[in-house]
Amino acid sequence: MMWVKAEKVEKIWPLVCNGTPHSSDIRKFEDLGTRSFPIEQGIGEAINFHEGIGSARKQQRIHYLKNYWASRVQTVAKVNCTPRSIRATPAPSAVSASTA
Repeated sequence: MMWVKAEKVEKIWPLVCNGTPHSSDIRKFEDLGTRSFPIEQGIGEAINFHEGIGSARKQQRIHYLKNYWASRVQTVAKVNCTPRSIRATPAPSAVSASTA
């Protein structure tokens, strides 16, 4: 995500080729490149799946996987974890989370 003040857009060059680099149109920063149409076509089914299982179930699974990973990474040589990153976090109902 990129946020630019409207008055600054014209002065900033896009990172990819653009026919109008001095344009004041924020869309000069958009670059879709080569897209995978099957992925785009699957968005609807992904939304259906998410609505089918619900946000709470998805959040619980992400929480479980985070704790599973964090508890096991502590034993890996040359991996240094801060105490906050390795401790088990509260149950999902007690924390704030965002899933998309």
